[in-house]
Amino acid sequence: MAKGKSKRKQKDGPPGAEGGAGPSADYQGPGESWGGEHMNQAAAPILAMHPSGAHVAVAYGKGVAVFDTATGARIPLRAASDVPSIGEGVAHTPASPAMRAPLDPSGDWHAEAIRAIAFDPSGRFLATAGDDKAVRLFAKTDEPAYECVRRWHDRKKPSALAFDDAGTHLMFSNKYGDVHIVLTDRKPGDAVGTDHEYEQLKEIDHPAFLLGHCCAVVTDCVCPRGSSLLVTADRDHKLRASNLPRTVPLIEGSWDIQSFLFGHLAFVS
Repeated sequence: MAKGKSKRKQKDGPPGAEGGAGPSADYQGPGESWGGEHMNQAAAPILAMHPSGAHVAVAYGKGVAVFDTATGARIPLRAASDVPSIGEGVAHTPASPAMRAPLDPSGDWHAEAIRAIAFDPSGRFLATAGDDKAVRLFAKTDEPAYECVRRWHDRKKPSALAFDDAGTHLMFSNKYGDVHIVLTDRKPGDAVGTDHEYEQLKEIDHPAFLLGHCCAVVTDCVCPRGSSLLVTADRDHKLRASNLPRTVPLIEGSWDIQSFLFGHLAFVS
């Protein structure tokens, strides 16, 4: 090797991909974007089925669409117009009109790739989460249509979504290893936020901390139907089964670990 040349091998990839050759801005195709902000597409379409089987949600890149499984017709996604704003005098609460609207006239609901979509078991809600650190909640109407009623902001990029059995709580994990929780039917006076400095609940409409994986990226989370568990997977090759509280609000945290599941030789996806 000639003197002065780097010994580091260049990663294989299309021009502009993370570690590949060429200007990153030139590459706009689908691919993994967890390490490169230039990648604005998810690796593959993500699907979620409504519990009744009547609707299917599809997300690819920044776009999300819902279809009628019987007719193939596209079901509208729109901003809700009559959701009360939580917090008097607050300009941008998760229920305010500015937070419920699409980002641009093209109808994109996320500024970066969508990483997770999920219907709740009751069939009332559809949730989406993306690399723009936004989590959106859509409520089903009778028309049929889905209306965006909430948008929350996570501190890190969300990686997965999960609802409890009743659909009253939405949980989302992120790349920092945290799992946060919000109420889907938020009412004035409900305590749904955590004051991290004083470890006290506050009456704010921000996500509350539920549990953490000690800085290991949480790759997936699920609430097995009929159980009181939240199962989370991470890049440290393990699964964690946590007992969801029944006698205290979920928003006070889920510290009771039922078990860890080991044995994988690579990160669990």
